[in-house]
Amino acid sequence: MYIIKHIKKAILPAVFLAAGIAFGQDSDLETAEEYLDKEIYDSVIHVLLNVDLTQLAKFENAQRLLMLGEANLALDLHDKAFNHYLDAKIIWKEIDSLDKVAQTNLSLIETISHQKESKISTAKFLQEYIDYANSTNNPKDLAKAYGKLATKFNHADDMENALKFYDKGIELAYQIKDTTLAIGFKFNKGVAFNSDTLQNYTEAIKVFNDSRDYFLKIKHSVYLAYSYNNLGQSYKGLKKYNLALQNFKSADSIKLNKFDLKTREILYENMVVLFDSINDSENGFIYSKKLISVRDSIKEDKQNKALAESDRKYRTLEAEKEALLQSQKSIQNKNIAYGLGGTLGLGSIIAFLLFRSTKRKQHIAEQEKEIEIQKTEKILKEQELNTIDAMIAGQEKERQRLASDLHDSVGATLSAAKMQF
Repeated sequence: MYIIKHIKKAILPAVFLAAGIAFGQDSDLETAEEYLDKEIYDSVIHVLLNVDLTQLAKFENAQRLLMLGEANLALDLHDKAFNHYLDAKIIWKEIDSLDKVAQTNLSLIETISHQKESKISTAKFLQEYIDYANSTNNPKDLAKAYGKLATKFNHADDMENALKFYDKGIELAYQIKDTTLAIGFKFNKGVAFNSDTLQNYTEAIKVFNDSRDYFLKIKHSVYLAYSYNNLGQSYKGLKKYNLALQNFKSADSIKLNKFDLKTREILYENMVVLFDSINDSENGFIYSKKLISVRDSIKEDKQNKALAESDRKYRTLEAEKEALLQSQKSIQNKNIAYGLGGTLGLGSIIAFLLFRSTKRKQHIAEQEKEIEIQKTEKILKEQELNTIDAMIAGQEKERQRLASDLHDSVGATLSAAKMQF
């Protein structure tokens, strides 16, 4: 009893310590998620980088990496975001979490799209997501797939297909009553109207006015800034420069916690072009300096190189995994072939032995039949001989009887003759 008490004293603190550690890790992840919801991205990164990874399950670590990716993307640290998303995707695939793989593919596509002059193709990530959406047949997944396809066509300057797939996405989004998703697709459709190919600025203005009002209503600062920026572009296309400048300044006035640097880079580029169009060199110079400052902060060239290197490593890892899988399949196929060969060989031997056994049995049966025939013939011959012997014996008896009768007759005749003479 004394020993048991001491064992309990030793074990219970360890159990509580382990539970405390696990609870601590869960608490850190929950804290990071709260910071993420509040758009306090530096705090998200700080918390998640200080988590004890040895205490995390694979699923939890993948979730941690996903949040790190989202926080870094929000701060326009695209190379870091890309790395975290790739690492998360590898774990999701290992634990066969297909919905999380699909979600991460969307995040990877978004990260690449934020980076100018990126040499990384989104095709593989997009195709994987489309395949997933088709397999689930979930309207929201399909709507997002249509939206990504439309954007791909938009970038390829194939506006006919871009508009067609945006409309498909909008239709599905309204069917599932996801207004934000539908307005987002309409917004992207407006970007297509603003393109050099379509230059349908009047239609674009209608779209962006609607999106501006909606995002103002739901207090979505990022897309509200995007709407003002694109309205400025539409009015600039119509040469209504005052209205263009008014919308650009509205966009610039919005405080952004997310995508701030990238949003302002695009905005300041548009404003520099506008000031050049109206020969306002003074403001043009001011915003050129702002643009240079933003670009220096983003360090796009450096990020592009880092992104390309991460993508190369990921592709190499995927290729190695595929090669290993093919090797394993090859070995498995060889083993199956050897197994089949061995089975066929064993089957052939068994068949041969069965054949020999059958032939032997047939031979024995034939011998036994021959012996039976010989026995039957012997019996018949013996019966025939017995019959002949019986006939001879009968004839001999008849001959003896006849001889006896003849002897008696002759004797009687002689006796009669004697009596006569």
